[in-house]
Amino acid sequence: METLLLSYEEVAKIAEQLYQSNIRAAVEIPENIGKMVIIDIETGDYSVDKNG
Repeated sequence: METLLLSYEEVAKIAEQLYQSNIRAAVEIPENIGKMVIIDIETGDYSVDKNG
């Protein structure tokens, strides 16, 4: 498997695109206020967690 090194800016851009296009509607609900969304930018999988 080839390893690609991405800058923080590139990772943030990919995560933002995934969040806006696929994740936002599912996680922006009252139960998740104050929690973090953790996104795997390679798979698009995500988790909502109080502590990250």
